[in-house]
Amino acid sequence: MPAPIITVTLNPALDKTVVVENFEPAKTNRARLVCYEPGGKGINVAKFLHKLNYPVIATGFLAGHNGILIKEALQERGILADFIEVEGETRINLKVIDPVKNTETEINENGFIVRKEDLTALEQKLDALLSRCRLLVLSGSLPGGVPGDFYATLIRQGQKYGIAVILDAEGKALEYGLAARPLLVKPNKYEAETLLGEHISTPEDAARAGIKIRQAGAAMVVISLGALGAVAVDGHQALWAQPPLLAVGSTVGAGDAMVAVLARAVCIETGLAEAVPLAVAAGTWLAARRTGPQNSISLETLARQVQVIHIKTRPARWAAPEMRVSG
Repeated sequence: MPAPIITVTLNPALDKTVVVENFEPAKTNRARLVCYEPGGKGINVAKFLHKLNYPVIATGFLAGHNGILIKEALQERGILADFIEVEGETRINLKVIDPVKNTETEINENGFIVRKEDLTALEQKLDALLSRCRLLVLSGSLPGGVPGDFYATLIRQGQKYGIAVILDAEGKALEYGLAARPLLVKPNKYEAETLLGEHISTPEDAARAGIKIRQAGAAMVVISLGALGAVAVDGHQALWAQPPLLAVGSTVGAGDAMVAVLARAVCIETGLAEAVPLAVAAGTWLAARRTGPQNSISLETLARQVQVIHIKTRPARWAAPEMRVSG
């Protein structure tokens, strides 16, 4: 069995999804379906890695009764959950899905406050885990009390063990994280635009943005573009992976499925030109499955339908050193 991938979720959530037909704000609505799911971006990555039958350890912070529910749900699926318990309560993120109007409304709680000693405890836990892992995935928002450069701290901690790191974050967490030179970052279109202060309207724009983000420190950049797929840039190429047109439901977790496939690809040394179409297929597949049995296409079949287009760009003037995972 290969060495596991570690996913870190600093701000997890118990995702509550409510399906309401013809949802109307400011009125009494009746739910057709209510379900709960352990959530948070790193946890979503861990769940999809488990679907891919790749060993994974989920860590980070959990608190309160909701935290217990999340840990138990992960363990019931066979996912190793090794979290730091903190004071307070793990947040609930509410999603109201209206299949008639094809809308999705989200209400996200802020979550718990992390203390300095909690940060130290997590770093110590990672010291114990990194010596036997293959790759580190840092994903999601920062809860209160966590400094903006904490992902950068964890990236450098992983690098001390020769472990490559994938970062999926936004804002200052992404900006500081890039300075620590992770192997790969996966911003979405909005996050890349915010980072660079530029508008991205075409895949060519995304490729140019990817080059600039590489110059800031990442060896590889994958920018997800929603229904348009994703653009990937490394030191040798820029390519656009375009999925087929499918009816999709909720896109919650689609980007995390992409990260999971990219993480697995790094570990089994799959090239970028092969890995990115698989990642795009995974995100599309997850969203399409939520529309009903008519879209029960297999991931493998969908991956073969992803079109890969190479984009001509000027090479970056500076490139982060290529890193190889240990193990």
